[in-house]
Amino acid sequence: MTAPLVLGIETSCDETGAGLVRGHELLADAIASSVEQHARFGGVVPEVASRAHLEAMVPAVDRALATAGEARERLQRWHDHEQGLESPRGLWAIVPLGSGVQPPVGTIPLLPLADADGPAGLTEVGWHLHPDHQGRGLATEAAAAVLAVAAEAGIGPVLAMTDLDNIRSQAVAARLGMRDEGITQRWFGLTMRQFRYLADA
Repeated sequence: MTAPLVLGIETSCDETGAGLVRGHELLADAIASSVEQHARFGGVVPEVASRAHLEAMVPAVDRALATAGEARERLQRWHDHEQGLESPRGLWAIVPLGSGVQPPVGTIPLLPLADADGPAGLTEVGWHLHPDHQGRGLATEAAAAVLAVAAEAGIGPVLAMTDLDNIRSQAVAARLGMRDEGITQRWFGLTMRQFRYLADA
């Protein structure tokens, strides 16, 4: 019997989240932050929070529902894209250190970028981690290791793209010493925030 598809919605003081789950598998999620709206008051204001939740709820759910299909398409695109690539380009697994054989808990793609005009001569790095393992520094540590290998192989420039409201992913880019280059619509037909890795940073 197939497990039911569940849409979960969560609100905290300054975040509105939506997630699509089947069984124990998180298919897609989206988070909207209202940190900037509260910042000018020096703390969380309940009235501002409730209004921000109402404004963010439907867009967050729409993004979660849309990204479930997009995630599958992106995984297939990565799989197709990595065929024939020379190491270290490809998909890297994030495996926690520990005793015995540990299952992967995420991926680090290191793949050539192409835009509407074709190959761009640039490489994309990303980080995708199971929610149960977020908040432990694994994405930063794994991405830093892959970037170091890329630098040793002479691969560059390396970019990372995040959703505009993905504060956690943007924080990872900042910890990696990546330069925020602002908003771009060049890649994948999406509006995203672009970061550039500076190997000697």
